[in-house]
Amino acid sequence: MIVQREGKTETLQVTLGRREEAEEKTFPAATPAPAEPKKMETLGLTLAPLDDEMKSKLGLEANAEGLMVMAVDPSSEAYTKGLREGDLITEAGQQKVVRLKDLEDRIKEAKDAGRKSMLLLIRRGGDPRFVALGIE
Repeated sequence: MIVQREGKTETLQVTLGRREEAEEKTFPAATPAPAEPKKMETLGLTLAPLDDEMKSKLGLEANAEGLMVMAVDPSSEAYTKGLREGDLITEAGQQKVVRLKDLEDRIKEAKDAGRKSMLLLIRRGGDPRFVALGIE
């Protein structure tokens, strides 16, 4: 069969059959995308994406987004700079973070650009504050 697509002619090979027979066949399901991890440890922090259960537990608005600090290593720079369990990271490198991959991407971008630290926007009890953390 010859078809025309986007101004170009293509030749396709087709197999004719009965629709009823094709409907009876089962096709393999698409491979599901790998699930995002539930937690991540980086920069001396254990982080998890904010979910509805955490929002209600902390009294946050339903539209709140970010990464929840689940634990802070007491020997880390993050602890020294005042980050604590229950803090919410909403931005990294002046870009919104909602998924763990968002933060990984911001850290990689900063390292690739040769920066030695990253600015995080932290919310605690609704109050915003900026904290710069070393990324090396």
